[in-house]
Order: sequence, then structure tokens, then C-alpha cells
Amino acid sequence: MKHKWSLMVAMLMALLVIAMAVTPAFAQTEEGNPAPDPISKPMIKALGIRAPKVAMVDREITIAVFERGTRNPIADAGVWAIAGDQAETLRTEVQNVRATEADPAQYDYESLCNLYGTFLGRTGNDGQLKHTFTEAGKYVLVAAKMEYYPGFSYIHVRTLPKILGLKSPLFARVNDEVTMTVFQRGTHEPIEGAGVWAFSRDSAENVRQELLDIKAAAGAQDIVPDYESLMNTYGEFLGRTNAQGQLTHTFGEADKYILLTWKTGYWPGFAPLRVYQQPKVLGIKAPWAARLNEDVTAKVIERRTQEPVEGAQVWAFTWEQEGTLHGTIQNAKGTLQESAENPDIESIVSGLGGMYLGKTGTGGELTYAFSNEGRYVLVTVKNGYWPAFHKIVIKAPQTDPVMGTEQSSPTE
Repeated sequence: MKHKWSLMVAMLMALLVIAMAVTPAFAQTEEGNPAPDPISKPMIKALGIRAPKVAMVDREITIAVFERGTRNPIADAGVWAIAGDQAETLRTEVQNVRATEADPAQYDYESLCNLYGTFLGRTGNDGQLKHTFTEAGKYVLVAAKMEYYPGFSYIHVRTLPKILGLKSPLFARVNDEVTMTVFQRGTHEPIEGAGVWAFSRDSAENVRQELLDIKAAAGAQDIVPDYESLMNTYGEFLGRTNAQGQLTHTFGEADKYILLTWKTGYWPGFAPLRVYQQPKVLGIKAPWAARLNEDVTAKVIERRTQEPVEGAQVWAFTWEQEGTLHGTIQNAKGTLQESAENPDIESIVSGLGGMYLGKTGTGGELTYAFSNEGRYVLVTVKNGYWPAFHKIVIKAPQTDPVMGTEQSSPTE
């Protein structure tokens, strides 16, 4: 039985050898040459492109061409830009070449690219080509060279947006004229006809978020949207700039504002502004010297109108405290600008350790007798007003050495 199986295996091996010898004979043509294989193709090297996915008009970019697989740079490769509507047609043509040509590597792809796209140039020895697009659009970059299959890469060329700048004071007083200047960032050229809006801080955050949403949605389309309807919804329209890019406006209310400027074709510009209410200024009339325990009458007035001010506090500080007093008042002025609100000047002065004399009556007057000698600074304060200062010297009565009587007061 074992001998029988061995005989059968030997016969099968013989048939296999005969089949291998006969098959090439059937593959011969009548002239004796091998018939071409309709399925297999010669191996073809392929190009690759490395370029930015997004580029700006009039900004130079670098395009690198390399061999796929090895990543070696390819010199003297041609590069074309194909507009989006022609790119698919070109791809189909290239695929047809690869499917039908016996040796696709020897096909003249450059001529095909010239039919559909714009020639940008050829790579240098480092495999790189520098190019500046002058028109926005969506393109397919194609790299071609003989003996290589073309390489493809998408690029979106966008117009560099023009952005407005807005220059204005950081602080302004109510009813003072404020001059705002609108210019183009980068060039600093004045922009005529730009609209300017004022937003309170409460609504500014809502506007900011909506602007970001609009900008994100419009960015993919290279369209600068019309912001004017949004501006008018949340803010107060102040006017449009003149030929010098300037607009002058008077704010009638104290507040913290965000100024926004916009014009068609530009991205908006912003600037902060704090408008504060300038308090009225007090004045104080009193003698420059008085005797100890003698009534001293001080009259408090509003400096501009000279009208008496009722309910104004009057304090007395020593001359040594004057520096601290003035420094504190100056800080209060700074606080007014920062907060756009009048400071509580009465509380500020009361915390400085002075001597409280009282409040003025209906005629703006206060009468007080000092019980201690000294050199004093009288300070009058009332919320909504800037303080007033007046120096006074208090002396004890002098006794005549002959008569034993008091001499006249310094004011008589």
C-alpha cells in the first residue's frame, strides 16, 4: 500500500513540472516574444507637497516638494495652482492616465497641468518654491515631474482683513468734548465715514460674544459682515468720522463705556472710556487769625456761583497734617476717574484724625470757638463737591503788663 502511494505522488510531481514548462509557451506571441501583462504596471514614484493650508493674499509662502516614501526633496519640480472647479477634472484626467498608460511615469503631466491651472514655478535644489498669491480663493496645488506621479495639496488663500483702530482719551468729564480718531491698523491712515458707537460695560460683553460668533461664521467665507444692525441694538450711535478720521462728542452721563468703530470692509476697533461727573468746588471764608475761646465764623460757598452751601462739614487739622490731607484728596480725585463715580469725600476726611467742628446752616455759616492754641487748616467737605481749605492761627489773649488788661484781638 505504501508503495502505491509513493507512485501516485511521483506522478503528480511529474505533471506539475510539465505544466510549468508548457505555460510560458502559451504566453508567447507568433513572433516568439512574451505577451504584455494587461494587469501589472511598472512601479511609479510619487511626489508629495508640503504647504500651508491657509495663506493670505500678498503674503509669501513656501511650498516644498518631496518624494513620498523617502521624504527626499525634489529639485526642478513644476508647481501649479488649480482653481477648485477645475481640480476634480484634473484629478480624473490623472487617474485615467494611470489606468490606461503602459508606463504612467513617462506621461507628460506638466502639459496636462498647464491646461487646467496656473504655473507657479519650479523648485530649487532644496525642493522648495516661494510664491505670493495675489487673489483669494480655494486652490489645489499640483507638483509634477517626469518619472513621478503628481502630488496634490489643498490651500485656501484669504484676503488679509483690514482692522480699524480707535484712539480716544481714557478719561473724560461729563459735558466735556471728547475727540475720537479712527485709523487703519498697520498703515495708521485716517478712516473717513467710520461709525462710532458707545456701549455700557453691562452690554459690552454681550456685544463682544456676538461679534466673535459672527466673525467665526464669516471667516470661512472671506466676508466681512455688516455689524451695523448689531451695533444699533446694543449701543448708542455717536456719529461718523470726518476726512481726518475724527469725531467729537460730548457725553452727558457718567459711566464706563466701550467705544466701538466700524466701517464696511473692516473689522471693528475698540477703546475704553470712563466718563465721570466733575464735582462742584467749595470755597470757605474765615478770618486768618483769632483769639482762644473766641467765636470764629466760617462761611462755605459754591465757588463758581458764590451761593452759600448748607450742610457742609467743617474740620480742623494741624499744619503738620496738611501734607497727608492734600495727598488723600488727590488720591480721591484719581479714584473718581477710575470708578467714574464721585468718592465719599466726607468719609475719607473723617478718617484722617482731624477735629470736627460741625455743619453749616442755611446761610452756609458755622460758628466755633477754639479751646486750644495752634495753627490749623480748616477743611470744608460735602459729597458731590471738591473740598476747600483755609489756614487760621489761634492765639491766647495777651495781657498788658502795665494795665493788666487784655490786648485787642488780631482781627480787630
